[in-house]
Amino acid sequence: MNASPAKVRFGGVVALLLACLVGGFSACGLPFAAGIAGTRGTLTVETHEYTTGSRGGVNVTSQGTFRSSDGRVVDHRARVEPDYAMGRRVEVAKAPWTYYVVHPAYALGWLAATCLGLTLLCVSVPALIHGGPMNAKRTRIQARLLKGGFCCALVGGLLGAILDVAM
Repeated sequence: MNASPAKVRFGGVVALLLACLVGGFSACGLPFAAGIAGTRGTLTVETHEYTTGSRGGVNVTSQGTFRSSDGRVVDHRARVEPDYAMGRRVEVAKAPWTYYVVHPAYALGWLAATCLGLTLLCVSVPALIHGGPMNAKRTRIQARLLKGGFCCALVGGLLGAILDVAM
């Protein structure tokens, strides 16, 4: 049973919105977590902030003083999401809106999310343009792109999780 072109295009719109949300958010964090963007430096953990989430869980953020590698930038109110031991020095990159921990595991996680966004984009664009099945050659190419993007997202996520546990 074939879906109507309107339903296929609606699915393409939903997939495109998800691709923009996931891909846009993760593509912004990837260069900072990889350490290739932002002001690099260290954050010395001085305190923790505990906040209660909407479902009753407790979120812990580490707060402290950020000092850039060149010594030009000092921020005494810097915070990062994971909780680290008091006194620990964490390598971070300062973005205009927040701080990102510079670590291979976090960079791989952001890369996996970016690959997932690109995979959703590969699904959405043909559905929007054609509104139905494409010819056989384009379907093979799209299937290869989808497999490659999904495998990159899966492998990147698994490697990031393994590195996070190992380090």
